Amino acid sequence: MWLGRCLARHALCSVSTLPDPKLPTRVLDVGIRGNPEEGIRLVDGKNCRGPYVALSHVWGRSRVITTQISNIEQRHTGISLESLSKTFRDAVHAARQLLVPYLWIDSLCIIQDSGVDWSAEAAKMGEYYANAMFTISAVSASSGHCGIF
Repeated sequence: MWLGRCLARHALCSVSTLPDPKLPTRVLDVGIRGNPEEGIRLVDGKNCRGPYVALSHVWGRSRVITTQISNIEQRHTGISLESLSKTFRDAVHAARQLLVPYLWIDSLCIIQDSGVDWSAEAAKMGEYYANAMFTISAVSASSGHCGIF
């Protein structure tokens, strides 16, 4: 696969890729071994290691799905693909196609209405992007509903 060759042969590509990076506090398990129509779920990444993809995206004026104190347990159970914006669905698709098991999206992996969680996680965002296998940058869109592709 081209990604494996890139990471193995290109000095600049391998610089940002730790062999077994520590996962962010919470990540999305994209279910690479399951049904491509199957949803995703929020999992605890503390004390775990493995490759993950990060998504940098525009929130825009339209609402994007978020994790809140009131729905975090539901997020652990599962998140349907239909509930995600096109940009988020495209990021899930990219991670699955490249066989990367985890995805980090700020709006879903940080509890948005918890000041304590938001402050702690915002301080680690640079580390999260730096330790990701790669970051999908979807920042030229006007909203999260435009997609990546």
